[in-house]
Amino acid sequence: MLMKRLLALIALASPAALAQSPGEGNIPAPGLFDSQILCSGQLPAMPPRPTVAPEGAVSSQLDAAIGMGNVRIANRDVLDALGYVVPPMGGNCGRGETEDAFTVAGQGAVAVDVAEGYSALLPRFKEVYGDPGNAADTGAAGALDNARDDLARAEADDTTSSARLTSLRAAVTRAEEADKAARAMFNEVAGGTIDDDAVNPIYAAAIAEWMAQSAVTRAIDGYNGAVGRTAATQDVVDAMNYEAYVPLGNDDLVDDVIVDVGGVATVNLARLREYANADGANTATADADGVYDTARSNFDAAGNLVAPNRLVDGQLEAATQSTLVRIARTSLDARREALDALQQLQTDNRNALLQPAIDEGVRRAQAEVDYYGAQLRTALADDTNRNPVTVDNPATPENEAAPFSIASRNADHIRASNARIGAEAALRGAARAREEATANVIAQFNSPRSFYRQLVSRREALKAVADRAVEYAGTPTQALTDAAEAAARALNGARAALSSYESLVADPGSPVAGLIDTLVETGGDDG
Repeated sequence: MLMKRLLALIALASPAALAQSPGEGNIPAPGLFDSQILCSGQLPAMPPRPTVAPEGAVSSQLDAAIGMGNVRIANRDVLDALGYVVPPMGGNCGRGETEDAFTVAGQGAVAVDVAEGYSALLPRFKEVYGDPGNAADTGAAGALDNARDDLARAEADDTTSSARLTSLRAAVTRAEEADKAARAMFNEVAGGTIDDDAVNPIYAAAIAEWMAQSAVTRAIDGYNGAVGRTAATQDVVDAMNYEAYVPLGNDDLVDDVIVDVGGVATVNLARLREYANADGANTATADADGVYDTARSNFDAAGNLVAPNRLVDGQLEAATQSTLVRIARTSLDARREALDALQQLQTDNRNALLQPAIDEGVRRAQAEVDYYGAQLRTALADDTNRNPVTVDNPATPENEAAPFSIASRNADHIRASNARIGAEAALRGAARAREEATANVIAQFNSPRSFYRQLVSRREALKAVADRAVEYAGTPTQALTDAAEAAARALNGARAALSSYESLVADPGSPVAGLIDTLVETGGDDG
């Protein structure tokens, strides 16, 4: 690159170049290139990337927002980062409302036209596709889809009245007309082409970015809804009673062995020794009838876990009780947390004298976790029908006679939970796609060829407006005629600017192309 640059400087040291003002002689097409650097210099240097963990961090902003998947994403900073797009309005070429608008006197006609062209695109986009930051805004295209869906459902229902069908068909016609008008206005701005080539790269990148932002907005809305449905279905399950629950008789593990210090579970070593029966005096005992007393421990002298029982008509039976599913769930969670704390102590311990008690404590805690896990699974599988209704009312969509049991409501919760997992995956994918789309907009602004193609597109649109004003006037004023001629000259100038740039880089291996690459990389600093 340096050799290309030196060769370019030598090649440009011609009498014509040397006759230029100081600082101009070593920049190819200085007026054109300076405009591009001026405009792209307004772009954000580091747009947010919420799916990427910052250097030194273990999780990304999106990871932190999702967390355990049980909280809706509503933080304004997170929402702004997820849905970020290069701001199109105001100071422009990216920067947005915080900058003063470009002026011809201040920045020149080239920068102004490119900036205004980019700004003019978003309002037209919204009219067709809706506000990309608002999941409820469908735009003309979405309104047309909805009108067609309403008509299709009505036509498929043989009870729909003819008056209703007539009304829905008229609504489709109106929506088609609105969509056609919105698209025409959108295409007037976005449809600029270069020699019948595709839409210019900056406009195409902007449209793709706004589409990607729309996908993120919808994904957030879908994810938040899925989180709400998951929580609601679990609340229904947790509020139901399981009649055959058998809790262990002793809660020393979660009440005494594990101590909460500032939200962190720590281990009381003295109580751990008692729990592990390190001194041989802390066991469950059974009377002559085989009924266990677990007041001191859930484990017998041999270290086996025992559950409370009772003697009924000469037979030993489990000591069942009615318990909310929520209690069964929290009881299991508490013992899992205790087991985690003991396992961490087991890993970190360096005192050999404590190790036997710790190891036995871990074994016993695992046995309690397994027991309470089995209790919860049994409760969630309970299919006892709690629904007293036996007849379904055909006039209502729900089946009133459907079984209403812990198992059926838990099945609803599992479906909702799986849907939430799918919604999370969709959100992550949409956020990554939006980040890539934003990077592409910035790359296109920083590409001189893309930049001047946008300039041509903008001036094509301005010429079309000026020509239409002359046409509609019938007998145009001199001012209208002059404006149309000025727009034509401006368009020719833009096409010449693009042609001039492309001729400079026609040979990608040329020293001029190398110098321009360097200038793009350095933001216009030619050294």
